[in-house]
Amino acid sequence: MKKYVFLLGAVWLGALALEAQEAPTAGRLGATRSGPLENTPLLQARVPDGLWTPQGVGQGFPAHLRECSLSVGAGAVTQDIGGKVPHDLLLTRLDYGVMLGPPVGRDHWYGGNWEFVQELFGGWQYLPTGRYLTGATSLLRYDFSTGTRWVPFLDAGIGGSATDIGHPDLGTTGEFNGQIGPGIHYVWSRRTVLTLQYRYMHTSDGGLGSPNQGINENIVYVGMSWFF
Repeated sequence: MKKYVFLLGAVWLGALALEAQEAPTAGRLGATRSGPLENTPLLQARVPDGLWTPQGVGQGFPAHLRECSLSVGAGAVTQDIGGKVPHDLLLTRLDYGVMLGPPVGRDHWYGGNWEFVQELFGGWQYLPTGRYLTGATSLLRYDFSTGTRWVPFLDAGIGGSATDIGHPDLGTTGEFNGQIGPGIHYVWSRRTVLTLQYRYMHTSDGGLGSPNQGINENIVYVGMSWFF
């Protein structure tokens, strides 16, 4: 776990150093903002041009804005839904997302953006034995517009996995994965967003092999996202 924390810290410090070199003046940003938060100095100093729609900070992302994120997470098995033994995991995740259009549902509590996210993940089962798990997942995400630097989201998707976890819960190397979970972004600086997310992940082979008890993980991820 220590190496994952060290990696995340190094990436974070590097991103902050880059932001310090590129930080715009408050006046330049303020000239392009409108909305209830336009005169907040902290937001003027930290929110990039083009990150938000013209309606103001936190009022939704413009169409086709892109996101790249790096996260690390730890998970523990939920044995009450299949699975005979515990499977504790450490995973690293790389996401690439694209906003599918402008915000929808304006002036409603559910207003926000639809986003397509392609994800690559990989890591290790460290209990009960050392095993690898890697895969790719395509997800549909909804980012809520809150009018603040806090941007909750919910995503869900399916994909393929490869693992040597094996018996007694899995019988093949090739597996499917299904994932769903809520998360939240916090706009930290000019391009950098901190991200926290819970994911429920199911891994099984869809009945193509035996055994097929499946494993079901509760995973908590912490990471950083860059919007461009």
